[in-house]
Amino acid sequence: MISARPGLGTTMVVVTGAARGTGVFLSPHLVLTCARVVGDRETAAVVEPATGSVGTCRVMWTDRRLDAAVLLVPGGRIDLRPRLSALTTSRPLRGCRILGFQPTGDDDRLDLVTYHGTVRPPGEPGGTDGVIFDFDDTAAFVAVGGDSSFAGLSGAPVFAGSTLLGIVREVSGNLGHRRADCLPLQRLADHAGLRVWVPWISALEQITGARSDDSRYEEEYAEALAARYRTTRLHGLDSLSPGRAAWDLDTSFVDLAAVGNPGHPGRPLSQAIGRVATFLEGNPRILLHGEAGAGKTTLVQWLARAVAAGTLTPGPGPLTGLVPFLVPLRALHARGQRLPTPDRLASLTGPETGDPPPGWAERVLADGRALLLVDGFNEIPRADRATAGRWLSDLLRRYPETRCVATTRPTAVEPEWLARDGFDKVRLLPMDDADIRRFVTAWYDAARVASDDGPGGGNSGSGSGSGSAVTERNLIRQLERDRTLRDLARTPLLCAVICALHRRFDGLTPDTRWQLYDQSLTMLLGRRDQARLVDRAEEIRLTVEGRRFLFQRLAVWMVRNRSTEIPRSTAVAQLVQALTGMPTVRHQGTPEQILDHLLISGGVLQEEAPGYLGFSHRTFRDFLAAREFVEGDHLAEVLRHTHSDEWRDVILLAAGHCDRVQLTRLIQELLRSARSTDDRMPSVRLGVLAVLCSRHAPWLDEETRRRLDDVLGRVLPPRTPEAAELLAELGPDVLRLLPAPDRLQPDALAGVAYLRELLGLTDPGDDES
Repeated sequence: MISARPGLGTTMVVVTGAARGTGVFLSPHLVLTCARVVGDRETAAVVEPATGSVGTCRVMWTDRRLDAAVLLVPGGRIDLRPRLSALTTSRPLRGCRILGFQPTGDDDRLDLVTYHGTVRPPGEPGGTDGVIFDFDDTAAFVAVGGDSSFAGLSGAPVFAGSTLLGIVREVSGNLGHRRADCLPLQRLADHAGLRVWVPWISALEQITGARSDDSRYEEEYAEALAARYRTTRLHGLDSLSPGRAAWDLDTSFVDLAAVGNPGHPGRPLSQAIGRVATFLEGNPRILLHGEAGAGKTTLVQWLARAVAAGTLTPGPGPLTGLVPFLVPLRALHARGQRLPTPDRLASLTGPETGDPPPGWAERVLADGRALLLVDGFNEIPRADRATAGRWLSDLLRRYPETRCVATTRPTAVEPEWLARDGFDKVRLLPMDDADIRRFVTAWYDAARVASDDGPGGGNSGSGSGSGSAVTERNLIRQLERDRTLRDLARTPLLCAVICALHRRFDGLTPDTRWQLYDQSLTMLLGRRDQARLVDRAEEIRLTVEGRRFLFQRLAVWMVRNRSTEIPRSTAVAQLVQALTGMPTVRHQGTPEQILDHLLISGGVLQEEAPGYLGFSHRTFRDFLAAREFVEGDHLAEVLRHTHSDEWRDVILLAAGHCDRVQLTRLIQELLRSARSTDDRMPSVRLGVLAVLCSRHAPWLDEETRRRLDDVLGRVLPPRTPEAAELLAELGPDVLRLLPAPDRLQPDALAGVAYLRELLGLTDPGDDES
């Protein structure tokens, strides 16, 4: 069995003759491999992993001294003719790659692998009549099975960028499998017998080494990128220190756990749990799923910084030397910008380094040295997601060696979205108890830095070093004792909100997620500013409710226009309309001045880019918009969007703003929409949303309660990853509704195990804790 990712290794085949090895297309009809692979045979079997086709090929030419052979492929591949090159420098050439097929030790399976290293030209000490390839790292390779693991590399192509330099003949075991003997194409170019079959081999491109201007720019780019993402916005801290809007990412970041490939065809429903960086080492393309506030954007920013700075892994490995490009889809869409071409990736990522050398980004992509980070597929309208998906697919087909991480919410895309492009699905898990403790400690460390009040600081109150340390310990103890609070703190966003509220209000913490958002916004909108007498120094004075109303009008515009940002001119126009009913505020200043006041008030609204404003987190936009829809008697508008995943959070948050009559109407409409949907999973998704909304209801009639129970009965116990992911939204209490383990079918056992992982539970005793 042979495994290869779509788009990778399309110029390569597995060759089986006297031995098994790798081959590479020289032309649409000819494959180059090692003579030792075909042996004395006149034919050899060839398998193309890219298409799955198997064929018998005739040996057209062989040279035992050079250890090279050429096979004729029936039918041919009319779209293949790789660039052929010769190394004409006397200096080592870094950043080269070997692509070959490696036994995994599991049955007869072969996996396509890539190894990075340095090619040393002929004539170097210890060399042969060919060239030497020094591996950057072979630890993982050797662990598979020693010398036998390298047999599949005979005939494997050696690439410098996108050009073929030669093929591997043998991997030496004398130096711990760190060196391969390779046959350069220029040795073949002198062979008259081969030129009969491959006449263009005598016209090889000349490789003289890396471009010096590329190297200089890459150093500047890496330094600027590491500096650009050294800081991030951490909720609750923007308002603790005036003038400080960014916080040290190295201090505040907590690497989160994830589960890989849940429900992937041919793999267990629940696969290994690990950290995202670990998954990225073994999976070149990752579709990262995470709920709102799970830390997706912060994670990709941290990846960009760590890869640029070379600190992601302790030693050399597959991620060493990569060049990160970050594509923020939300910002692109909000500003009406097109999806980037390769030459725009550097400027889009953010660092101010000037213009790169012409063609630099294309060369990085072609060389397989790029890490593409595409953030926020769920942050753009559904119609635009399809366009963005095609853009990404086309880019990766053009540059098939590119590593990529794309982020989205689970419900925003189909289960197998991007799977044909070789993406493995990895889902961020809720923080476990240890993660929560680490996050609280990191939050308070960042807060102490922000307040310039380290452990020995002399400030008084909870802001002082000693005072904040006591508050931190008290919160950790409270989280350990209070399961409800601990379950609320499972995402970075909500954990940060809890930290901020606990620090500000001397230990007071909310009981529900909705209360978290409400209290957090109340804090940010004015309580602290009033306590610090900020308004007395300003001409414009707004109550908490006044600020909230103006923010609501901006939030509603964003939701209705499917955007997370608003042009400044549009924001001013929205305030002009809103201020007609606020005469005492209208006379205090112009709409532009009032907008500037909102921008400096509490960190709720911020300037995302020149001329564009956005809320500090999308959840605040949805919370404020939901309140405006309910207070403005626009619940009917909300109910028209029950099937839209873009409105899902708005609907759930609106439930908390509804009175009893409105809430009953909302729940019944969701149940009606669920019944009218033929597709099972969308129906279940609406039903689960109705159950979540019902948690805001102190009273519901018996018939509505029965229909809510029926919804859960349709999906319990979960038998698919999608069902488990939906049920996880209900929290640990959903486990109490499951049958006893001895009454579950095998497929249900796997689904329940995955559900427990999503809930961050590993010990059965956690169900009752």
